[in-house]
Amino acid sequence: MTDSLGGAVWSIAIDDNGTTLAAGCEDGSVRLFDISENNNIVYKKTLIGDKARILSVSWQRSSNNLVTGSTHGVIRKWNVTTGILI
Repeated sequence: MTDSLGGAVWSIAIDDNGTTLAAGCEDGSVRLFDISENNNIVYKKTLIGDKARILSVSWQRSSNNLVTGSTHGVIRKWNVTTGILI
């Protein structure tokens, strides 16, 4: 068990490689966790958006891009490697 570090988790998605879990959090962030080893969940990084709850997350197939939707009605596309909105 691991704390999300961002409050309640409203959505999760696992990348195509099965190694990274993205958690859409109450505080408006997306927390990334490494899930590749020994059933452990290890924090990697935070993608910071606005303060709106993240209701949906989805990985773009075969890429390092993640798409999120929030309670403010905003859809964002992230480059997970750089943490930058694209």
